[in-house]
Amino acid sequence: MTNQTLGELLLLVLLGISCARIFFTRQARLDPLSALPLITLVLCVVFQVAFGLTGMNILITGIAFFNFIWNIRSLVRFHNKLVVDHFGIMFIILSILNLIAVIVLTVFVIIYRPAKINTKTYAVQTSRQRYCLKENAYTECSSPLDYATLIVEKYTGENSGGKSILLMPGVLSSSSMYEPFCVKLAHDGYTVYSAQLFGKEAVWFGDLRDSRFLRRFSMMYSQKKNPEEYEEAFKHKDEYYNKLSSALLPIISAQSTDKLYIVTDGADLSSGSLISNISGGKKAYDGIFDLAAIPTYPTPEYGPIEQTYPLLAKFYFDIERDGTLYMSSHIATVLERSIEQSIIDSLNTPYSH
Repeated sequence: MTNQTLGELLLLVLLGISCARIFFTRQARLDPLSALPLITLVLCVVFQVAFGLTGMNILITGIAFFNFIWNIRSLVRFHNKLVVDHFGIMFIILSILNLIAVIVLTVFVIIYRPAKINTKTYAVQTSRQRYCLKENAYTECSSPLDYATLIVEKYTGENSGGKSILLMPGVLSSSSMYEPFCVKLAHDGYTVYSAQLFGKEAVWFGDLRDSRFLRRFSMMYSQKKNPEEYEEAFKHKDEYYNKLSSALLPIISAQSTDKLYIVTDGADLSSGSLISNISGGKKAYDGIFDLAAIPTYPTPEYGPIEQTYPLLAKFYFDIERDGTLYMSSHIATVLERSIEQSIIDSLNTPYSH
């Protein structure tokens, strides 16, 4: 299971214990478990910031919030060191309903858990680099407490060298939703960078919704509930990708002299957007590919979510969870063939002065 799934299950276990304690009070005593609802609610907020806003996280946080409200009186009694010998009928009914909701959500979390890819099996090393904007230049954040506006995930295989891929996920997805795809490419010899820009440096909404934990959810919500707002935000596509590529290309160039291929998902950047990234008459990249152009790729702009976000795949696209990682491997293979073909075509193109 992924860290996110384990975190969701931990929150649900804490909620379950909090609700189920009504079955274990047989004699007058203090009720230290009354502090669990508050602890769980705080952990839910931390979890939202760490992994971003999702439908499942919202449901878990909602249950945690109501559970906390129902337990305020119990928490006050525990704070004042008052013993408890029974619970009221209404409290018992609400706790049972809450426990049922927790059990149902636990089943959903297990059924629609993301497929876990073992990077050790693929001999791939991963790392995360956090960059802060200082004096109009991106530098690695010096402290874990620094607010990073540029997050770069790097995947390196044992046989990597000569070719690098810069993946810029679409606004409806995140780097984590492409992890099996990136691992497959790294295993096949590519150094893969997956990056996104957040906060005030992003340009989609121009407010808090551009933050790391809100951006994807806000975009999905706008696309479904407020198409006009979504279209207005999406007009900033070229500006966003230009900012992102301008920030990343110097960083990647400093780390590697590989041929560099830019990959997007649902953002056609073949003209216009990246023209500014040319220096000395030579392009800073060797090709641009859009995954959304693959006809057999059923979830363009979202990534291979039948593996990385099965719940979204089921309720948005009616696609079942796939633990085999087939689609990630498929689109990676199509991309590799496209890159190899572009290399062959460039070699067969006569040089002109």
